[in-house]
Amino acid sequence: MKKVSFALNICLLGSLDSGKEVFMDYLKSSALEMSFINDVGKMIDYHEMLIVYNEIPIKIRIFLSDNLEKVIDYYDKIKNIDVVILSLNLYDVKSLDEYNVEKIKELKENLMLRGVLTLVGLDVKKIFNKPAFFTSSKISNQDLIRKAKELEVLYCFKIENKKDDLLQFYDQILNDFIFKFQYSSPELFNQAKSYGNKLSIKRNN
Repeated sequence: MKKVSFALNICLLGSLDSGKEVFMDYLKSSALEMSFINDVGKMIDYHEMLIVYNEIPIKIRIFLSDNLEKVIDYYDKIKNIDVVILSLNLYDVKSLDEYNVEKIKELKENLMLRGVLTLVGLDVKKIFNKPAFFTSSKISNQDLIRKAKELEVLYCFKIENKKDDLLQFYDQILNDFIFKFQYSSPELFNQAKSYGNKLSIKRNN
C-alpha cells in the first residue's frame, strides 16, 4: 500500500505570552508520530507530526516564532507556507500593534503565501486559569474584527475554550485543505484515505 499523505506547512506567530502553545499541544495530543527538527544549515527549528484527520493522513510541519520580522528575514528558508496563524493574547491590548499592514504585506510577498492567513485571539486567562497574571484590560471583539479586516485575513477566531474552540478552529483550517486536495487529485486522495484507515486501525489496536 502506498503511504500517501497530505502535507501542510504552518507558520505560528505570537509573542511569548500569546498562548500560542495551545495550538501545538492540541496537535501533539492526536499525533501518531512527532519530531523536533533543528536545521542548523538554515538556522530554523520546526516540529513535524503525522495525524489522521477525517481518514486522511496529514504530515504537518510547524514553524514557531515570537517575532514577525524574524520570519520575514528568514523567508528564503521557510517556503511554501500553507497557513499563517497570527496569535494574540486578548489581555495584551498592545499586541494588536504587533501585526501591521505593511509587515503583513511583506510577509505575504516574501513567503509567496498561497494559503490561509488567520488571526486568532486567545483568552489566556480562561484557557490557563491564571487570573493573577493578567490585567482587566481586554481586546474587544470589535477591535479583533477591525484588525482582521485591516490585515485582510481570511479567518478570524476567538479561542476561549481550549478543547471545543480549538477543535472548531482546526476543523475549519483542515477541512479547507482536504477539500482542495480531494478536488485537485482524486486518485491520490483515495490512496491517502486508504493509508489513513490503515494507520487508524493500527493505532486503535
